[in-house]
Amino acid sequence: MQAALGAWCLLVMGTACKKDPAKQPDDLVIIVPKKTPVGEALDPAVNRMIGPQGGTVSSPDNTFRIIVPAGAVSSDTYFGVQTITNTNVAGKGRAFRLTPHGKQFAKPVTLEYVYTAFKDSLTFPISAGLSYQDAAGVWQMPGGGIVDTVTKTVKIQTSHFSDWALMERVSLNPVSASLGEGTKQTVKALLYNAVPNPCHCLDDLLQPLPPRGNPYPVGEPVPLPAKYIKGWKLTGPGNLNNTTGNVVEYQAPATITNNRSATIQLELNGPAQGKYLLLSTISLIGDSWIEMSLHGGAPVIFPATPCVRQGDQYFLANPEDEGGGYFAIKWVGGLGTHGFDLKNKTTWHYNTTATGYVSMYMPNPDGELLPSAGGITITKLGNGRVEGTFSVEQASYNNFKAVTTAKGKFSAKLVNG
Repeated sequence: MQAALGAWCLLVMGTACKKDPAKQPDDLVIIVPKKTPVGEALDPAVNRMIGPQGGTVSSPDNTFRIIVPAGAVSSDTYFGVQTITNTNVAGKGRAFRLTPHGKQFAKPVTLEYVYTAFKDSLTFPISAGLSYQDAAGVWQMPGGGIVDTVTKTVKIQTSHFSDWALMERVSLNPVSASLGEGTKQTVKALLYNAVPNPCHCLDDLLQPLPPRGNPYPVGEPVPLPAKYIKGWKLTGPGNLNNTTGNVVEYQAPATITNNRSATIQLELNGPAQGKYLLLSTISLIGDSWIEMSLHGGAPVIFPATPCVRQGDQYFLANPEDEGGGYFAIKWVGGLGTHGFDLKNKTTWHYNTTATGYVSMYMPNPDGELLPSAGGITITKLGNGRVEGTFSVEQASYNNFKAVTTAKGKFSAKLVNG
């Protein structure tokens, strides 16, 4: 892996596939592979014994699956998957630790990631794929992965296990943002790993990575070469200013009467007919709003009704199920963090047409009902406003089985009930 720690170069040589040795490259992009910490475990591992006949094992939320073919192992072997934090700088969502580490399989094992929960943050699926962290701490993106935009799945075959994560090698930063009245946001087109290819054609970046002997290391992002930039476009309110190739500045309107959104679109020069687009969504927030992320997915922002105060009790919700469901939090007390409890003092819930999540759970079917870890933190209270954050570590539903996590923030008017 020593070579992976050196600079990795991408020479973009125009649309022609013939390299002229007498001509200097139009763009020289140097990607320096980045060492990152090992991810921290978020949930207990799911382990399953699989024998020579093959089988499958999935993560608790069923977003990641290991498919072991017949003949991959010669004897019964424990296969495990554990949800961990994603330390890939280009990563999307959570990462997964796969075991057994270091074991070579007789036949390649298929890894499958369902990115439905992150479809809004994965705006350029052509550049998406699964990556693993090597022994030196560098994330590597093998070629040969398959992205299915209909089923929202990414698949790849591997003969070894490590920590794996979904990533996007080309994207806008930020993919999404929330802005208030008259505020500004710089949006950049970035490249996270170089794609060396003897051809050096435009389709090096705008096609799925081909398989090869060595993977493609992930490094500190660099501006996307100007050769790929075709033009920027704004859909929705606001303005685009100071467009300089791979960077643009968005300015929100001076007045926001209702929660709205704007989409910044970057069209790329592609190797074939059709449009190649990178997108960034800007949520424009009025005077009362809630932002929430479920399952570690992309944040969703939606309006809030005024927060109602009755004595030292506070209640905040959203109107008309905007945001995909009915959201409500309740707490007792002022500034500071208020942990969830079973006395109906500090609670969180989010109800959709299919599921109702609550801030309590049972560790096992016969166990005692416990409040979820986390709580509601109030950072501003006064002058007719309340602001804060919330985090739910074991959100449950139905039989109080912990199935997901939630986190977010809010800002709302404050009224007396």
